[in-house]
Amino acid sequence: MSSFRRILGYLRPYALLGVLIFVLSILFAALDVYTNVFIEDFVDEALLQANVTLLIIITLQYVLVSTGREVAEYLVDICTGRLTGYFITDVRKDFYNKITKLPYSYFVTHDKSEIISRFVNDGERTKELLEQIFHSIYHAATTALFIAVMFYKNFHLTLSFLLVVPGMLIIIKLFARKIIFTGKRIQEQLVIFVNTLKDFLGGIRVIKAFGTEEFEREKFRRNSEDYFNRHYDNVKVRASFEFIEGWVMFLSLAAIAVYGGYEVIKGNMHPGRFMFFFVALGEVHENISDFIEILGKIQTYFYASERLFKILDIEVEEKDVNSLVPLSQMQGDVDFKDVSFRYPGSEAFAINNLSFSIKKGEVIAIIGRSGSGKSTVANLLLNLYDPTNGKIKIDGKDITKLKDSDLHNQISIVPQETFLFSDTIANNISYGSSNYSIEDVRRVAERAFVTEFTDKMRDGMNAMVREDGSNLSGGQKQRIAIARAILRNPKILILDEATSALDAESGKLVSEAIENSMSGRTTIFITHKISSAAKADRILVMHNGELIEQGTHDQLIELDGIYSSLSKQQLLQD
Repeated sequence: MSSFRRILGYLRPYALLGVLIFVLSILFAALDVYTNVFIEDFVDEALLQANVTLLIIITLQYVLVSTGREVAEYLVDICTGRLTGYFITDVRKDFYNKITKLPYSYFVTHDKSEIISRFVNDGERTKELLEQIFHSIYHAATTALFIAVMFYKNFHLTLSFLLVVPGMLIIIKLFARKIIFTGKRIQEQLVIFVNTLKDFLGGIRVIKAFGTEEFEREKFRRNSEDYFNRHYDNVKVRASFEFIEGWVMFLSLAAIAVYGGYEVIKGNMHPGRFMFFFVALGEVHENISDFIEILGKIQTYFYASERLFKILDIEVEEKDVNSLVPLSQMQGDVDFKDVSFRYPGSEAFAINNLSFSIKKGEVIAIIGRSGSGKSTVANLLLNLYDPTNGKIKIDGKDITKLKDSDLHNQISIVPQETFLFSDTIANNISYGSSNYSIEDVRRVAERAFVTEFTDKMRDGMNAMVREDGSNLSGGQKQRIAIARAILRNPKILILDEATSALDAESGKLVSEAIENSMSGRTTIFITHKISSAAKADRILVMHNGELIEQGTHDQLIELDGIYSSLSKQQLLQD
């Protein structure tokens, strides 16, 4: 679907407001033209005839019409602002709704900065596109009305001026593609700017630690030079176009000035009419120039709107609601049957032919070296991806057939890298639900040892979390994540390397918080630490995406396989 049709679709609910803007724009243009019509009578009837009374009357009429013109312009601006506000609000709502429905794999394979740029920059450009379209109505109407009045007053003089129009159209066609192309290149470079800044802010700790500030400055300098070159190319094309267009226009005005002046000298035209023509031609020239500039902006902004609407046009495979199986009361039995999976864009399998079962209430540890497929198991159980082959069942039901709400309301995860929202600690714990009282939040906060540090804060649980949780330690963030996970009282709790990045003291507190949270639910530890895995009822040992050993800690040590080898290595390291 073209951007223009999409825009019309969004404007349809506000059709009356659009019609009002159109009518007001025509009125604004008509009054603008009418203010110039007074010139002829002002010169010929008032000034040349020395008629003071008529001078005052014409001046009062001019003031009255000009006031009406200003009122019309004000109303056009107000209504246009209201309509474009409605428009971009609806577009951004749909954009946000769309990205919330996109599969997790989309965000893994697409640059987040690109998505942000489309939402913010391309969204703003699309709003400006609509504004420019409405501005073009005024300029087109003003030009048409001026030419109509000019034809009425002097057909031949007007016709001689319009002879330059075909030449202008040729000039527009020659430059339009170059203006659009260079405008697109500027937009592309702006995305690179956003990516560069995002990487700098996200990696500031690494940059400072490695002392690579100069490297980052050099990288930004190169990007800035690329932007300057693209911007300058666009400026040169526009300047060349405006020079040629202006030169042609002024040549025509000069010719009209000579012809019209000659007619006045011969007595074939009154001075007032000639003055009107000269002013009107200047106004037509200015409006045509503005109209051409607007068309150039519209073409550039159309590119931005196409980028924005591409997100909205992504087809999301919706589950057939009628075929979904309810699971309002999950027990917590988990079954992987011959499951294989490879990530989008990868040819290698992350896990291969994986089969295991977990009984409700059982505490399971999944252990293995980095890249063995441990976290992939968590991603699949959360239904962030569909298995390439095989089936995953909870309580005997295929998770791809379950309602997302039933699944995600009863499974919680504490990830290795905790993400906290820029909100209060209490709201981070109760994230996504308003069904819990402050007492509920306080209770789980105590179980996760969150209150140990919030009680020392001035605002307590209402203390604000800064961006990325920069005002909290790693252990504090993990404890908040644990409280958030257990508040829902999930039937399945996944702990994905929840203590791997913490120091001994923080790790001990988080481990105690985890132990407090495991009671009465199926718990899956994903870890590389033997000390954590040893506490589990059963341990699954992963290697290169396959399950190669399973059993209790003592059984696996006695087996003297990979698990035993990992245990010996970690004992030596300790």
